[in-house]
Amino acid sequence: MRYLILALIFMITLFSCKKSDESIDETVVFEISPVDTQYISIATPLGNLNPPDHTLPTNHVYFYFKDVTPVPVKAVAEGTIRQAYYNEWSDDYRIEIYHTTNFLYYYDHIHDIFPNVTEGANIVMGEILGFGHGGMDLGTVDYKTENNFIFPERYHEFYLYCKEPYQYFNDSIRTMLLAKNPRIIEPRGGKIDFDRDGYLSGNWFAEGTPLIWEASSYLYADNQIAFVYDMFDPLKVVISCGGTLAASPFAYKVMEGPDPAFITPSSGLVKYRLNAIFFDCTLLVLMVDNRRIWVEVFTDALPGDITYFSGGERVYVR
Repeated sequence: MRYLILALIFMITLFSCKKSDESIDETVVFEISPVDTQYISIATPLGNLNPPDHTLPTNHVYFYFKDVTPVPVKAVAEGTIRQAYYNEWSDDYRIEIYHTTNFLYYYDHIHDIFPNVTEGANIVMGEILGFGHGGMDLGTVDYKTENNFIFPERYHEFYLYCKEPYQYFNDSIRTMLLAKNPRIIEPRGGKIDFDRDGYLSGNWFAEGTPLIWEASSYLYADNQIAFVYDMFDPLKVVISCGGTLAASPFAYKVMEGPDPAFITPSSGLVKYRLNAIFFDCTLLVLMVDNRRIWVEVFTDALPGDITYFSGGERVYVR
């Protein structure tokens, strides 16, 4: 009987320790900025649009520096490097760091990384990893929660589990970083998931795009179109297209037209006058059903000039 009681106590203690470890795993606080805030001129929210590379709202924030002088980039938290690899197209490096089993943060466009910044290496908070030249990216990934995309199969893990990074900094660092962020509307850190099933809002893909995570990457940029919102002023609608339509790639603010969050198949033909600087531009869209749209762009035309599709429309699906 005594041994049974001891065994029971041991199991309870083991379970309690496991629960305690899990609760510790939930806590993520960045006590320092990745670079000294005096060097930062602009700290952006999530959701940048820059097609064709970033046709869909971008899943990391940017820190732009006041000049191009190399700025030391530090680890904001201890962790283990998942990978550090060379970006051939931009001649710099990307570093991904596990802070806990469920949480990862990463930097991109880092130069002159130190020799010890390699896969599997353990790092400590404040350790210098490399240098930023003119700017850098910061992304945070929380595997415990998932963003709202209608078909998650189309998205890389860094889209699915992307979280806005500013929320993880302590109060004083977050205040200093957000002071560099021009966005004044909550959430100050931005947003990337605008999909609403049965509504126009969010991301769409050219019909025939395979149901794979690469569909949301630059590999299928020509196939992507998004009806979303400006990252600095989310009251303004932006339509972003990577290719296939006239005038693409483009990310134009809407000058005239309804909020896509309220457009449904019952809305019929919808016209958007786009803020193309050098020519008039109108986008015509029809929601055929909840997950299929027809889209055509008319250059050198105002909404009043358009009555229906000309035959050059493209079909997009979720």
